[in-house]
Amino acid sequence: MEKISGEETLLSTPIGSTNLTLTTHRVRSDWKIKGGSIVMSITLDAVVFCGLVRKSYPVFLVLAVIAFAVAFAGFFADYPENLGIGISILGLFFLIIYFKTRSVTLDVSSANGSLSFKASGISPDRFSGIIDEIEAAKLRYLGKERVDREPV
Repeated sequence: MEKISGEETLLSTPIGSTNLTLTTHRVRSDWKIKGGSIVMSITLDAVVFCGLVRKSYPVFLVLAVIAFAVAFAGFFADYPENLGIGISILGLFFLIIYFKTRSVTLDVSSANGSLSFKASGISPDRFSGIIDEIEAAKLRYLGKERVDREPV
């Protein structure tokens, strides 16, 4: 990345297959894709929205609990043993699906476009810290805040 005069890097962190870079002048994303890369950037004065979107499918968690309850009851009833084991495996499958489908997305938008950073396995608290850094950098850029913050 070629820097603008006076530009300093405040934060650079990988998020999934994307690298987020926050400087004193812009927010930038670099995606590595097969056969190339995609680079997108929004200047700090153009940032109008930073948001954190969490998504999950609790129906899989409910199905896992039901399957485990049926399997547990089956061990005390006259069900065949293999049926209880099979239902327990089904419950475990639903539990794995629930955790694998949870996602967190950080959206940084301007009036004309947006940058989305989707990742699984990253703490929403870490994303909240990144949002705080972007907001503080924008306010400093606009001259509305003179508070130095520690990077995430």
